Amino acid sequence: GPSRPGAGAGAGGRGPERPGAAGPVLRSVNTRELSQVVFNNHSPRCVLPVWLDFEGQPRRYPVLQPRSGRVMHSYRGHLWLFRDAGTNDGLLVNQQELFVLRALTRLCCVCAYLQCSP
Repeated sequence: GPSRPGAGAGAGGRGPERPGAAGPVLRSVNTRELSQVVFNNHSPRCVLPVWLDFEGQPRRYPVLQPRSGRVMHSYRGHLWLFRDAGTNDGLLVNQQELFVLRALTRLCCVCAYLQCSP
């Protein structure tokens, strides 16, 4: 069976974590469970919230001005990324690259850069 040690490593081309292989598409789950979250921009930059829709396509939302916040009505299982509105650099949210809205999550803080600019 598949539990034999060392058996079939890479056999059939279905080995996990193949370098350069296209992985699963990140996309939001359609739970229909409404959840309210506050997006807080603690950075000095204008921040673009990006929702990854049910197909994994990015959907841009209105820019968050520096040191501002916005109450968002979203759904459990929805995925959000945050970008610098000027440079499109990825930003960290709650010290992660991706924000996943969960039932108990109420606060989302964009605080630091994922990539540093000179």
